[in-house]
Amino acid sequence: MRKSREWWKAHYDNYLLSKLSIAKYSNKSNINKSTFYGWIKKFREGNVRENTIEETNSSEVQWASIEPIIEDVNKISKEYSALKIIIGKAIIEITSDFNPKLLDAVTKVLIKNA
Repeated sequence: MRKSREWWKAHYDNYLLSKLSIAKYSNKSNINKSTFYGWIKKFREGNVRENTIEETNSSEVQWASIEPIIEDVNKISKEYSALKIIIGKAIIEITSDFNPKLLDAVTKVLIKNA
C-alpha cells in the first residue's frame, strides 16, 4: 500500500526531532530506508509543497529599507543597530551588512518548518 505525503511528512518531522540517523530512524520506525531517503530529499528541496506563505504569494522576495526614527543621534544604542525577525522559535538578527539572498533562503526554510 502506498503511503500519503502527510504520512511521510509526519515521519520526516519525527525523524528531525529524534536526532537519530536516517538508518536508525528507519529501522526503529519499520520503514524502508531507501524510500525514506527519497522523501527526505523531496522535503529538503521543497518538491513536496505544503500550504505555506510561499504558495499564496510570489516566491520572489522584495526587500525594503527600514530605518529607526531617532530624534537624538547621540542616543543611538545597540537595540537600534539590528533588526530582529522571529519565525517560530528562531530569531534572526539582521545588521546593515546582511546578505539578502542568504536571508531569503533562511526565511523560506524557517517558514516551511515552523
